[in-house]
Amino acid sequence: MAEAIKYSLYQPNRVMIGRIVNLHNKMFKSQQNYQYYANFLNKKNHPFYIALSERDKILGFVAARPDWKASKMTMASLGVGSRGKPIANALIKRVISDVKRGGFKTLTMTVRASSKDTIKYCEGLGFDAVIAGEYKDGEEKIILTWTNPDGKDTLRDPFKQIFKIRKLPEKQPEKGVFKLRKATSKDISAILSMHNEFLQKKRDYSYFSTKLNLQYGVFLVAEDSEGQVAGYIVCRPETKPKLDRKPRILNFISLGVGNEYRKWGIGQALVEGMIQEARKIPNIEYIYGHVRESNVGAIRLYKRTGFKLKKVGRYKDSNEIKYELFKRIRPPSIEPYWNKYKEPILWTGFGLTLHEIVHALRDY
Repeated sequence: MAEAIKYSLYQPNRVMIGRIVNLHNKMFKSQQNYQYYANFLNKKNHPFYIALSERDKILGFVAARPDWKASKMTMASLGVGSRGKPIANALIKRVISDVKRGGFKTLTMTVRASSKDTIKYCEGLGFDAVIAGEYKDGEEKIILTWTNPDGKDTLRDPFKQIFKIRKLPEKQPEKGVFKLRKATSKDISAILSMHNEFLQKKRDYSYFSTKLNLQYGVFLVAEDSEGQVAGYIVCRPETKPKLDRKPRILNFISLGVGNEYRKWGIGQALVEGMIQEARKIPNIEYIYGHVRESNVGAIRLYKRTGFKLKKVGRYKDSNEIKYELFKRIRPPSIEPYWNKYKEPILWTGFGLTLHEIVHALRDY
């Protein structure tokens, strides 16, 4: 008989969000980012719970959103690990209790037909399952509905209705304390959220995840005292066109620092860390990138860390001046030019040598 696992239900804090996103993206086809779950935490009266083991492992999570006008609660996400049934039951029952307390008429959840365990758990708790069309990829869509016999058509003011549960304490990072390290897959959700909040060109999860294991690339994060991503910097390697296949250039593509970490010196530490890493990479000759004229703070930072800037045009989306930033890491190598032009050079040298020999023989 399997040993009963000990766990407690909590409302997560911000430290847990990245871990929840990573669990979500391992479990489901539809990928999510940090901001998706942070929104549940930031809004009042949105049930959002985790099952946490004694060893601080997340065993499952559920997030729901209320529709006060329709008197309906929707479970937007439910994820459980290998110890599925008891964890799933505890999380679903927790949301059902919120539905009862709030006086909602129904609790619903939409799932794929392949989510057989989730369907089974919900049906075991009194949900009705109905086929409701298909997803874009052709898989059947199932709507699960639990009906509250005491539900009301008219609900109380939602701002006065609070679902009470133990909240994990919010540990505040020690101000000014951070360290640099290489980015890992666990950091991507936080990095993506930071990028899309501050930069005009939005990216998706794969954009950053594909940069993790690039040979000769640089991908660093600044981590605060609580282990959260405070900032990041990423570069991809490039070759010189039409010369050789060795990466000789680093394209500096993105830098971000969280609002709460500004004036800690994180941006400068990340840029200096990138330069140090670039110097360790064989053959890298220089770093370049681009910055908008409106990003005055970044422009000051790049100049302070030794980059040269020049105008190279304007951004199409805003007509802002586009600056190219450039920093040389080591002198340019003659190797690619030699490899490309050695044959004509050798033939020219041979011809000149032969010409001199002929002249010498004539003089002789």
